[in-house]
This record gives sequence, C-alpha cells and structure tokens, in this order.
Amino acid sequence: DPEKYDRNAMRQRLSIDNCKVVMFLGSARPHKGLDDIVRAIKMLGRTDIRLIVVGAGADKKYDALLKELGGETIILHGEIPFKNIPEYLNAADLVVLPQKSHLQSYGQIPAKIFDAMAMAKPIIATDVADLPLILEGCGIIVPAGDISSLAKEIDRVLSNPLAAIEMGEKARVKCIN
Repeated sequence: DPEKYDRNAMRQRLSIDNCKVVMFLGSARPHKGLDDIVRAIKMLGRTDIRLIVVGAGADKKYDALLKELGGETIILHGEIPFKNIPEYLNAADLVVLPQKSHLQSYGQIPAKIFDAMAMAKPIIATDVADLPLILEGCGIIVPAGDISSLAKEIDRVLSNPLAAIEMGEKARVKCIN
C-alpha cells in the first residue's frame, strides 16, 4: 500500500528529491534491457531524469557498461531486503521493464512487475512474454529494442504526472483484483 510509505523521506535519503525518477527493480542483467533505458534517457537530453537500478551487482561487467553509458543519470544500488521494496518503489515516478527479445526473457515474467503494480506505479514494458497481457489497460507496451519508442513513452509519462498517477492507480486495481 503506497499510503504506508513516506515518498519524500526516501527521495531525500536517495538524494533524488529534485529529479524525475525512472526505476528498475530486479537483477541487472543484459537481457533485462537496462542499457536501453539509459540510451532512451540520453536520447531525451533531459537533465532532470535519474535512472535508479535497484539490484545491481550480480554482473560487474554489465554494471560498468551501464555506468559508462549513463554517467550521472544512473544510480546503481545493490540488492535490498524484500521488505524494503515498497519504500524504494514509492520513490519512483515511473517503473520501466525493457526486457530484450531474448530466450531468457521469454521464459520468465519479472516478479517485480507485480510489486510496481501494487505500489500504483506507472509502468512501461516491452512486448516480451506475457508483459502485454499483464499490463493490458494499465500500462504502456513498446517493441523490444525500440529505443526511440521507449524514449518517447518515458518522456510522455514523466511530462504528464496526472496521467501517470491514473495509470498507476489502474495498475494497482488490476493487481489487487
């Protein structure tokens, strides 16, 4: 329940209180498409966006690539206890799950999608596996690997806070149902 968590306190703790926050929560691995998020944010040229990756550390080489691509726009955070997931998600303005069109992506559903839905977050995901079905009517789906579409949708969500809130509320209702 997002009402149980202090969004502003967490944003201050993460030093992101004056930024638009795109969050990825989960294992930071190449097939998850985090490099696509970084490239999409860079394409926008906006200096007010930060990508926070919660779950970095499992693949040091990939983390280094993300940091090289993202510079100051990306914050890599290690794994957190499961009980802390809601407070981190509550700090986000948008959750992006850009799975790549890869065998590993088709064989799984990122469990964190349901955490984001429960926390009433607007979500953008790719058209991989059952993500379109899960987010039907309550999220945005872009083609896997289409960085310009991803950038456009990130910009649209972050530029329309009332629509983002409505999308997140629909996701929460669908998750609860």
